[in-house]
Amino acid sequence: MTQNNLLKMYGLEHLIGTKKVKLIRHQDTNRDIQFEKLKKNKTLLEEYQAVQSKDVFNCQYVMSYLAIENSNSLFMGMYEVLSCEHVENIVVSDSLIALGHPPSFTGYKYELKEVNFLKDLNNRLVIDWGKGFRSWAQWLDAAKDKEVIEIRPQGYMDDFPGYEDVFLEFGELERIVQYPDANKVWHQKLSSVKGIYLITDQMTGQQYVGSAYNKDGIIGRWKTYVENGMMVNKDIIALMESRSPEYKYNFTFTILRTLSKALTDNEVITVETSYKKRLGSKEFGLNCN
Repeated sequence: MTQNNLLKMYGLEHLIGTKKVKLIRHQDTNRDIQFEKLKKNKTLLEEYQAVQSKDVFNCQYVMSYLAIENSNSLFMGMYEVLSCEHVENIVVSDSLIALGHPPSFTGYKYELKEVNFLKDLNNRLVIDWGKGFRSWAQWLDAAKDKEVIEIRPQGYMDDFPGYEDVFLEFGELERIVQYPDANKVWHQKLSSVKGIYLITDQMTGQQYVGSAYNKDGIIGRWKTYVENGMMVNKDIIALMESRSPEYKYNFTFTILRTLSKALTDNEVITVETSYKKRLGSKEFGLNCN
């Protein structure tokens, strides 16, 4: 299947080859942008694409893709171009600066509004962009179609990277928990081991060391954070009560060490206590005992 075939299935054949739609592929060839964070934070991605050094969005709609492995591209959303303004000194947010974006520049500022035409394909549709990597903005052309590589299941959250490389923002963990069928490997791997994990507050840098020793392993413990909106551990609860419920999206989850399910609860807790001492999470973090 090709992208244009897919658009026809969605009743959008009238847009193909009309100079009304541009395909854009955000990639890290020109700036040292941390693109993984753009994939995880759609608000940040939308802020990033709304400012450009050249008037590239001279069209009615934009289909936004994010570069992933090789020439593959992940569909992030379709946007209507409502307005365009040339600005002598565009000042970007601290969040974009932290990603490696220049703090200010002369260029074009767009008002983009997401449309619902293809919304159910967001974060699911993967196409092959083709050989023209440098041409990051292209017209939706009838002659130069793009191959559909896959349509991922609803709620899919990337391939399991291995225990040592697990790094999940709360929103990503939330998706894994809420869509178990689409993330079967994550559930299989994280339920097969006990372990010691680390929760980090990205706003303050404070850390919480925890342990998972129930029959459902690490995923069983992490589910409680999603189901209870982080209102699980005493010091984290105190922090959450002083903030809005949305503050939970500032937490990240990593695995410090996996442990055999044959270990007793006390043996797991002993390892957990060792990590608390080494990381100072009682004196300077979010562990209360």
